[in-house]
Amino acid sequence: MLKLLKYEFKKIFKSKFNLFIVFFAFSVCTYVIMDQLNGMYMSDVYEYINFEGKQMNSKEMIIYIDTFWHEHAGVLNDDFLDEIQNLKQSIIHEHEMDVLDEEAMIRYYGEDYKELDMALRNQEVSSEEINKLDQQLVAFYHPTSGGSYADIDTPQILYFEDGAHALKPIYKNMKMYRLLNYLFQNENEFEMLVHRESYLIDKKENLKMGFLENRFTDQIELTPKMIEKGNEKFLNNPYTFDSTVGADLIVYFLSGSNVTLIYVTLLILCLILTSNLFAIEHTSDTEQFLISSVKNKQVILAKITTSILIAIGIYIIYLIELYSIVNARVPIRNLNIVCTESFVQFMSTYKEVIGIALWMLISSSLATAALSSFLSCFTKSRFITSLILIVGMLMLELFWPYTILNMLNPFKMTYVYFYQGFNFVEVNGHVIRQSTLICSVWLVINILLYLSIYFWKKRTRLKNG
Repeated sequence: MLKLLKYEFKKIFKSKFNLFIVFFAFSVCTYVIMDQLNGMYMSDVYEYINFEGKQMNSKEMIIYIDTFWHEHAGVLNDDFLDEIQNLKQSIIHEHEMDVLDEEAMIRYYGEDYKELDMALRNQEVSSEEINKLDQQLVAFYHPTSGGSYADIDTPQILYFEDGAHALKPIYKNMKMYRLLNYLFQNENEFEMLVHRESYLIDKKENLKMGFLENRFTDQIELTPKMIEKGNEKFLNNPYTFDSTVGADLIVYFLSGSNVTLIYVTLLILCLILTSNLFAIEHTSDTEQFLISSVKNKQVILAKITTSILIAIGIYIIYLIELYSIVNARVPIRNLNIVCTESFVQFMSTYKEVIGIALWMLISSSLATAALSSFLSCFTKSRFITSLILIVGMLMLELFWPYTILNMLNPFKMTYVYFYQGFNFVEVNGHVIRQSTLICSVWLVINILLYLSIYFWKKRTRLKNG
């Protein structure tokens, strides 16, 4: 059996075309990862300045944030919250980010800006005058990469719920606020994780008062058991804290919607390599001899095993490639830390998120391998097999996006269900993640497909023998 496996892999990688496809696929992955890393935290219209007054590029920004939080690693408790709040205030005070920039206020709003601000707060300015002032301030705006014109150091009319308005204050060293915002963007999450007992959910109506506020919408039906499971996961997560910059980058590149090109490339690679395992037997005398020999069972099992190993190996190699590139840019710290990404919402650690993501990606790859191996037995051509499956997956997404069939679309599993896969669902009284349900369904389908191949090939030999 081992010799047959070696033969199958040797046959695959003896082909120059296959070697080129493998090299090309992982080169695309490397390019996309590097390109995304080089563009993170950067903008074409404004600069990032650290607290020492130095302008930073993307690489320096990532390392600066990672180093800052690693130096303040510890345990999430009230002392930690106090330390972080005092640290933020000391940075603001040290760099005069709480001191009004009189020159800028006069340049933007005029010499009587104090009187104007008071009139706006007291609702003594008409809507026509406010709109006119708003139009005048647009001249000072510069568009950001996100499409918004109002930046940290640009003037703006602030609107309040009670109908009052105010002039946006411009402080000294406001450009440093960009870095400050990045560093302390998780302040509310820290408080929630420290006092997590206060944010538990007792029923669906109280979602907006608890830790699931941004995770679920009204369209998702939460059962009492699902809420109980969510509370349990939220409470039992570790209180450890460290820099999560490296871990966030790994999660970012595992979430398919951000790097769709990578997953399209890897699925096509899986299609091409696995579809030839059974198709080649129709064009090779050696293959025809093996498939019709007394070792027919072992030959078929070797081909099926090779198909499975290729599907798993592709994403294992990708994860190693991803980990190596990211770790070379910024250290990947402790993964046993609560992930605060919105699609997880405090219910998983980074280790769990990466594990679930890899499970879903490998499941999609295994599904692709099983389908291509099965279909190639009939088409007898890997190119026709690849074309049929690629077109089929695209057709499902374009014309039947909300059908049950498209829910099992292997390609969709790489980007849509990465996020939805973290949802809890209740099945026969048991609460599981949606990813577990989808991957389990595909596991059963894969087993049936490979069993069909096995018995079909075995029957073919007996018929020809």
